[in-house]
Amino acid sequence: MAAIVCIVAIILFLVFFPKRKNGGVKKADKLKDKYHQSLLGTSRRIALETGRAYYKALRGKDKALSLHDEQAIANDVSRMQTPP
Repeated sequence: MAAIVCIVAIILFLVFFPKRKNGGVKKADKLKDKYHQSLLGTSRRIALETGRAYYKALRGKDKALSLHDEQAIANDVSRMQTPP
């Protein structure tokens, strides 16, 4: 009985905590860094695109961005420095 419980626990662990690819760096982590870097730049278009890509990676590839996501991106982009 204990062996069955142990096997089930191992399977659940592997299902809920899969090994990450690329040395442990998730796609969302890379996109988050790219998004924050784009917010430091001057191109609002690039910041908007990378922000949408980042939030889409957080939500999953089949899910659309929510109004909250779009508003958060718009708030971030509105705080960008304008070029002189």
